[in-house]
Amino acid sequence: MIDAYGDTPWSPSCSAFRQYVADLVAAAEAPSWLADHLVLLAEGAMTTVAIFDSPEPARQAKDTARILLRTARTELGAPA
Repeated sequence: MIDAYGDTPWSPSCSAFRQYVADLVAAAEAPSWLADHLVLLAEGAMTTVAIFDSPEPARQAKDTARILLRTARTELGAPA
């Protein structure tokens, strides 16, 4: 995550977040490529929440993440 505090994609906090998301994706038995997409979605939502001072982008990102997860699992024949 890149934020106002100077985090970069190589910072420990960003690496930990990426690993956390990858672990969640694996636990959901979804394809591993989904983790990168969800991290990008989360980073965009956090940035937009900060810019507009509204929780709505986070809600929209949550709904979008559910759709992505359901679609990714369905493509593999796993139950949604």
